[in-house]
Amino acid sequence: MNKDCKKVQEALLDLAYSDPDAPNGGISAAGVAEHVKDCPKCRDYADTLLAIASLLPTSQGEVSSSGDGHQAATDFATGGVHPDWARLDETIEQGIRTRVARERRNIALFALTATGILTAVWVPLLAWSTQAFLGVQAVGFLGIALFYLPIHVLRERKGDAS
Repeated sequence: MNKDCKKVQEALLDLAYSDPDAPNGGISAAGVAEHVKDCPKCRDYADTLLAIASLLPTSQGEVSSSGDGHQAATDFATGGVHPDWARLDETIEQGIRTRVARERRNIALFALTATGILTAVWVPLLAWSTQAFLGVQAVGFLGIALFYLPIHVLRERKGDAS
């Protein structure tokens, strides 16, 4: 995590749980909003904070939100709640790491299954005819490329290029 992300995440915590007029580490609310718009990791962090804040009661005993169903950064400050910042930050980061690990595990399971299926087809074909094997292999790689192209394009548009 770079220094800008760390500053933004600290500012998000300050906006969520303390006085919104308090100094927030030298970064303005507009700077936080701009960074969150461009950084998927900080956007996930802000979404997680909003989810946590929606579960905590406000000083009136109800969840505060704006009319469009989304909560503004200054709207979800909870009165009288003082979380353990280190544990909260660690919990959020652990949750994000767990989600990424699950996604990677799912991709690995897909790749392992695909490898097993291809091996079950290719080994007998290779034993039968090397030329046929090379032809099927070329067609298979073309099919895989055509299958992953839309996924790659969608991930690029979403900003998850990794």
